Amino acid sequence: MRVVVVGAGIIGVCTAYALRRAGFDVTVLERRSGVAQEGSFANAGVMAPGYVGPWASPGMPKKVLSYLLRPEAPVIFRPSLDPALWRWLRRWLRECDLERYRRNRARMQRLAFYSQAELRVLRTAHALDYEQATGYLQLFRTEPELEASAAARALLAELGEPILSSTLLLSGEDVPLTEPWEIRERLEHLVDLVIDGGACGLTATTVVDLTTDTPVVLRYGKGDTSDFES
Repeated sequence: MRVVVVGAGIIGVCTAYALRRAGFDVTVLERRSGVAQEGSFANAGVMAPGYVGPWASPGMPKKVLSYLLRPEAPVIFRPSLDPALWRWLRRWLRECDLERYRRNRARMQRLAFYSQAELRVLRTAHALDYEQATGYLQLFRTEPELEASAAARALLAELGEPILSSTLLLSGEDVPLTEPWEIRERLEHLVDLVIDGGACGLTATTVVDLTTDTPVVLRYGKGDTSDFES
């Protein structure tokens, strides 16, 4: 089978590579003289599958309405009499339901973690090297944003190191809580403090009991347990 890929940006090139590896006859069309000359040129991004999630979420309708009143709003809405627009809005609002959101997010996260695994395979197979760093530099644009982070910053200053947490998987549930607003909604009355550190991934953390002389692995997850089992 012959396939034509339009655009030689990072998505187009990776798509063509995967198709060719699968045995397809692939042609890439690009108006520039080389690859990654437009949207992918000198681009930067974050490889963080844990942040992947649908825009249709329980708190989003209210947030979108607040955006519309800002001059720099990331969302532009132009009402019209087009029935297709209102059908789309009705469907979007329906997908903001908590259970629908959690189901859609789980699907997107599976795809995101698969994509991350494929990136690692591609990087290793072709010895690709590119500028990358670990960690985040978080900038606050307004005083309210800075004030909202006061508790987290105080803890960081006190501890002198990053804050560690474990995956929150409630008893009887298959999918962990990953959204800060959902954790706060369900557990705020049971704990003293909820710190919004952004969305988490679906892959559980490793939990090790260090309260005795011999470490005991209570849950196997993303962390390497070899140092505790040798």
